[in-house]
Amino acid sequence: MFKRLLKYEVLKDGAFYDRDTYENIFHDPDSRLGKKLNTFIVICVILSVGVLIIETVQGLPYSWYLNLFFADALVSIIFLLEYLYRFLRSKSKLLFPFKAFNIIDLLSFAPFFLMFFFPALSGLAILKVLRLLRIMRLFEVSAHSPIALGFLKTIREYHKEYKAIFSIFMSLLIIISSFVYYVEFPVNPTFSSIPQSLWWGFVTMSTVGYGDMVPVTAIGKVFGVLLILLGPVLLAVISSITILVFMDVAESQKITDSKICRTCKTRNSEHANFCLNCGEQHFTDIISPEHIRTPLKGFMKKLFGR
Repeated sequence: MFKRLLKYEVLKDGAFYDRDTYENIFHDPDSRLGKKLNTFIVICVILSVGVLIIETVQGLPYSWYLNLFFADALVSIIFLLEYLYRFLRSKSKLLFPFKAFNIIDLLSFAPFFLMFFFPALSGLAILKVLRLLRIMRLFEVSAHSPIALGFLKTIREYHKEYKAIFSIFMSLLIIISSFVYYVEFPVNPTFSSIPQSLWWGFVTMSTVGYGDMVPVTAIGKVFGVLLILLGPVLLAVISSITILVFMDVAESQKITDSKICRTCKTRNSEHANFCLNCGEQHFTDIISPEHIRTPLKGFMKKLFGR
């Protein structure tokens, strides 16, 4: 009984994390210490990327390069310790090194130690490039946030709509680019193949327009104008759906992301059994996301008949 009370007192304080639900403290969105540690990791990532950028500048004083080295060493040690902690806390230690994010983490700090203990490897460009993988840590930290999880869930829910838009985009691109190739090739050598024409079509639809390939026939120019007009329209549709996805996530999260204590009105994790603030077990009912009407669902119903 004492251990149980102690556990919920610890959770109430928010300094630690729910070991029954989360594998380590970095994954618990309700732990204050976990949030601070995640923020600290983000700062270390930004610092390490800044070091990688600044150290490429030529002509800096020697003291600068020395300070950059010590900063890189400190960040690499922090990443190593954090990696070892997550390894020790993992439930499946055999599979831990083979998970995608863990491979990225290892490759992000391992080059520093390889170059430190084996100076002959310092000239390898691949080791310096691998250090840039540290920026992927930002995705890892945000991957466990409720907003990110809700966004991915909503994307999966409407994957058919994204596939439909992508299919329309690719169909128009391939048909028009292929037609322009057959029209332009006899008089315009820059359209030497359909892949080259596809490159021109993609650049034109994206409204970038490098100017390396330009149609010279009247029909080619007409289709070029058509691609210029269609590109922003399709991009606008994709952007609108993506914005509505974020609105959908925000609307759903207000209701589904937390359990609200009936006693003190504190928001708790959906996995919580007891309130972090008062310790009571009285929560309001959680409404399923399927029963929530959001802007995205109304838009999708009008656009795709869902």
